Amino acid sequence: MGMTPRCASAIRSIVDSTNRVIPTAQLSRADVLWTYAGVRPLPYEPDVPEAKLTRKHVFHHDEHVRDIISVVGGKLTTHRSLAEGAVDLIFATLGRQAPDCRTAAEPLPGGRAGDWPRFADGFRAGCGLPPEVADHLLDVYGVRAADVLGYAADDESQLARLPGTNAIAAEIPFAVRGEFATTLADIYLRRTMIGLGADLGMDSLEAVTGTAREALGVERGAGKRGGRRLHRARRPARGPRRPPQRHAPIDALGSGAQDLRLHGRHHVPVIPPVR
Repeated sequence: MGMTPRCASAIRSIVDSTNRVIPTAQLSRADVLWTYAGVRPLPYEPDVPEAKLTRKHVFHHDEHVRDIISVVGGKLTTHRSLAEGAVDLIFATLGRQAPDCRTAAEPLPGGRAGDWPRFADGFRAGCGLPPEVADHLLDVYGVRAADVLGYAADDESQLARLPGTNAIAAEIPFAVRGEFATTLADIYLRRTMIGLGADLGMDSLEAVTGTAREALGVERGAGKRGGRRLHRARRPARGPRRPPQRHAPIDALGSGAQDLRLHGRHHVPVIPPVR
């Protein structure tokens, strides 16, 4: 899939804007290692140019259609306030008093720490990992960094650093079993974040793929069906390969960088666990 002129223009604009704001950056197109884009719906307005359409979400309640409220627009960063507004509108439509909303003050997963500096210092001192690895776990998982280490309690090999990253092997089964990852793209881009590095996590691809297959095999159970799935995943590719489905499961993918690149190029954003 080639890059459209609009995409190329957007990249040039971002590079030019960065150089204008930070003159010492001196970036060029060659410095852009990877790009992705998601589809964002915008509320339709007749005869209004696309660039001038509101980026805010809109609630639409058609008085001629019962029991349906449509949410148009919105994005991940505003999902909490969007949900609050939707619930308030539903209660108002039903003629009932909405309960107090707690989500604005409720800690996100990994954020429930009474004394974060104390927890972080204790984790660094007691985890036995290099400082940069401990910091990575704290940055990505918060207080759940201790839960990640739990996956290495009976297998110290899970403490091994994944090649070219500050991530450890235990993050892969944690992503599959604890965060419901089902694709390499889930693991790389929406859980461990190692796919956002300069090398896109390619150095660790074989290690991650193998560990993910094992985690899925345990999670989905043994037996003939599980064995066939894992066997298919291990078979070498033959001849030209079609792009995998946008959310093909890990155990349906062959190993190799092509799979991850295809998932990245055909990336369809989904809502990940919020850190």
